Amino acid sequence: MAHEAKLKIKSVLKKYEVSQYELAKRLDIPTNHITNMIKSDYNPTFKTLKKLAKAVGCKVCEFIEE
Repeated sequence: MAHEAKLKIKSVLKKYEVSQYELAKRLDIPTNHITNMIKSDYNPTFKTLKKLAKAVGCKVCEFIEE
């Protein structure tokens, strides 16, 4: 399930018209951290997904493949 969530980060950002740069600024982290989340086998915790969702303005479930 976490691998599927990684795959959805990019599409959620596109849907909400939030760039990786803007998300990084909202989370106060380097942009390359966002890039690594998208490109690697990153396994986000639920806590991290909640932070991402809040920063994007969406629900956590949008990151998870149904």
